[in-house]
Amino acid sequence: MTLPKSLCDREQEKFCEDSEGNVAVRVCGDNPDAINVSGTFTVAAVGPIKVTGETVTATSAEFPSAANQTSRAALSVRNIDSTDSVWIVNSTGISKATAGDDIWEIGPNETLNLDFDDTNKVTLVADAGKSVKIQVLEIKGT
Repeated sequence: MTLPKSLCDREQEKFCEDSEGNVAVRVCGDNPDAINVSGTFTVAAVGPIKVTGETVTATSAEFPSAANQTSRAALSVRNIDSTDSVWIVNSTGISKATAGDDIWEIGPNETLNLDFDDTNKVTLVADAGKSVKIQVLEIKGT
């Protein structure tokens, strides 16, 4: 669709080009109702990181299975299996069937990212008869 010249001339001031010639929409904003926020804020995770490979079986267990990274600020669990899921459950030593509806799926090739400190672990279980490979990434805070 071709726009009439009068419309193009009027709308031209709304667009600009960056240094590489890409077209962008020009945005100007003013918020007369701005809200000032104050308080104590914590710094986001900054590293170093710790990565461990783990295997989830049909009996639930806590992950990471080794000692947690001290002063951890974040934890990621990646299911590196291409076909089978793992499930977050509420307690160790149970099967997926025992967990009932109180489960959360991490599907094949999916990652779950959590702002978990070093006092927390994730309890995972696989389907009956399955052993599913995962990677656990821990990121240290300040």
